[in-house]
Amino acid sequence: MTEYNLKMINHAGVSSDRRGEIEVQLQAILDEAFDASSDSVFVGWGAQSESDTIRLHHVRDVGASVIVKYMERPPTLRPGIAGHTSKRGKLVGSEFYKDVSVMSRGKLTATTQSAQKTAGLVFHECLHNVAPDFSEEQIAALGGYGKSPPEAVMTDKLREHMTTRIATKRPQLLVKP
Repeated sequence: MTEYNLKMINHAGVSSDRRGEIEVQLQAILDEAFDASSDSVFVGWGAQSESDTIRLHHVRDVGASVIVKYMERPPTLRPGIAGHTSKRGKLVGSEFYKDVSVMSRGKLTATTQSAQKTAGLVFHECLHNVAPDFSEEQIAALGGYGKSPPEAVMTDKLREHMTTRIATKRPQLLVKP
């Protein structure tokens, strides 16, 4: 039995209550993904550590992207996305946003998603993190949480993708304070 460590890093100044809500929702999704596996994933918030199997940076919005700021050959991120994962060389960086821009009544408005939707998004970014060479279309073909935006459905394809690919340790983006 292997226990993997999924760490979320709070760069957005999100309250402990909100972090706790996201953590509980994400742990439930991962428990469902790993329910037929002898392996498990521990979800938490805190300081970055070399023991992090997957590290996700929670930043204010696309404009505060740590991927753009700290990774070589930074991607151009479009407004309106809720998260992003990039691979540069062997390094993988994943982030998700506190404020997501959505079109409402012909106007772009920043909104904060529910903890449940945020957790689904974080799981979606985990799917990219464990298979950084997969395209958005390949992840979407897994169904449910693989779609964009993610749908709160766990499929057998998602389970297989996550439980087999997480075993390959990938260097994760480290952001120095």
